[in-house]
Amino acid sequence: MGIRIYVTGRVAIEVDGLVVIDERQFRGKQDRLLFVYLVSERTRPVAKEELASILWPDEQSESWEAALSALTSRLAALLSSDQLAAQGLLFSRRLGQYQIRLSSDAWVDIEAGNSALDRAEAAVRNGDSRKAPGPAAVAASIARRTFLPGVDGF
Repeated sequence: MGIRIYVTGRVAIEVDGLVVIDERQFRGKQDRLLFVYLVSERTRPVAKEELASILWPDEQSESWEAALSALTSRLAALLSSDQLAAQGLLFSRRLGQYQIRLSSDAWVDIEAGNSALDRAEAAVRNGDSRKAPGPAAVAASIARRTFLPGVDGF
């Protein structure tokens, strides 16, 4: 089954069908936002200034770097398990940049929903609407989940 990451509804990580990180293990909304943003932007390293603008969009205190360091240290500790590393999940912090890396076969719910919607639309466009209901149901199910409840912003 591999690794599955949920960023809609509850934020969680599953490995082979078992929850290894549950939303309660993230201390608060900033921890969840940091994780979800880095998963969403995993194809590139994210600069600390960019993360600060995401985490504190209205105003950054003079101690934002220390606060970001604390958040990223907690995230690194949360993600540092042999089980996650064996699945290809790595968290790197260096030179003021942060990145979560996932194996190519990792499943992320919001991406799976987008892919399912594309398959349903393609089936209809190609005149094979019988193939649309399955993927459309997957897309609708994921789209019904709340994205980062309690977190306001763009």
